[in-house]
Amino acid sequence: MTSHRSLADWLAYIQTVHFRSIDMTLDRIQVVLTRLTPAQSFKVVAVAGTNGKGSCAAMLGSVLRAAGYRVGVYTSPHLVHFNERIQVDGPVTDAELCRAFSDVDALRGDIPLTYFEFATLAAVHVFGRRAVDIAVMEVGMGGRLDAVNALPVDASLITNVELDHVQWLGKDRETIGYEKAHIMRGGRTSVYSGPCPPASVWDHASRIGTRLLVAGRDYGYQVSGGGWRWTGPGGEDWLLETPPIPGPAQVANAAGVLALLTSWDAVRVDYAAALRGLRNARIRARCEIVARRPMVLVDVAHNLSAVETLTEHLAANSVAGRTTAVFGMLRDKDPAAVVRAMDPWVDAWCLATIDDERGRDAEALAESISGLVRSPVHCHAGAAEAYERALGQSGADDRILVFGSFHIAGDILAHMTRPS
Repeated sequence: MTSHRSLADWLAYIQTVHFRSIDMTLDRIQVVLTRLTPAQSFKVVAVAGTNGKGSCAAMLGSVLRAAGYRVGVYTSPHLVHFNERIQVDGPVTDAELCRAFSDVDALRGDIPLTYFEFATLAAVHVFGRRAVDIAVMEVGMGGRLDAVNALPVDASLITNVELDHVQWLGKDRETIGYEKAHIMRGGRTSVYSGPCPPASVWDHASRIGTRLLVAGRDYGYQVSGGGWRWTGPGGEDWLLETPPIPGPAQVANAAGVLALLTSWDAVRVDYAAALRGLRNARIRARCEIVARRPMVLVDVAHNLSAVETLTEHLAANSVAGRTTAVFGMLRDKDPAAVVRAMDPWVDAWCLATIDDERGRDAEALAESISGLVRSPVHCHAGAAEAYERALGQSGADDRILVFGSFHIAGDILAHMTRPS
């Protein structure tokens, strides 16, 4: 066992244990998981999809807590602090995480684990020690070979299937859908909350005997006035408030969450719990306004589908002045498609280098979008520098739009709260 005193030490250490940052196989984590939890007591809800996983996980956790359950929520990546990834009535402490990492490190023996596998096992460790009733586990990438899929999943939700992580998951929706569909289990309930499930999702559900509920067929929703109406698979007809998490996709996310929770035999969620739970659900950097005059809007949109949703929000919430984008992307993302969709809404671009092994340099990003934008482009060494440039050229009626990566969003949130 390796002994480390601080969480920062542990986070540095777990990045070195495996020679790859991504190793999509389940055999290693399954061995360590058996050693860690020979008799797991809590139920597991797995959440997969291209976009909206974090929002759905936050809503699932909040509604289940409102219904009286003790809930753990595991999401990734984090924005500012690693502790955001593992929550039981709020982010867990550094001490809890250090103990979990120490125990996982001791139990793994000579088995190499990736950073994400370490984090997933640490979450299981914490949830077991905290004696949660239900763990809401967000899938990191794909589903079939994701570390979360090593767990015994009791219910699952797939938000949508769009193009992302194509070098790992495949270059079309059917192939990607096949990967995500594997979080479903035979004899269990699963929900697909996005539009038009790929045939591969239907086929896998039918093959293994999953009860698959789909938006528009098994349940429905309609936005009206300041709220929305949800009609559930069990005949429910509920009038609900607009979700406090901003963004045009959040009603669809909430509808899928309710469809799963009201159809899952292991839990009881009534109208009062749904109303209270959705009202209290929170997650950061989803069309979040963090300042006004100028308005600063932060969103983690990092692929074409998410950016198209973000443009819907911009169209419905105009500003009198100009919009400056603070933007950066990882190397494995497609900046051209994202920029084409966003450029009509942007009057100036402040590009930021992402300081990460997968990060893209601002100059390289500028070259990749050359000829695709009609507005001025400026390159910066990091998100904070790009933000300060945008702030300096923005008036009270203007808007600064921060997007393109969790790294960019998190760096700006940290920068804005740092003492001057």
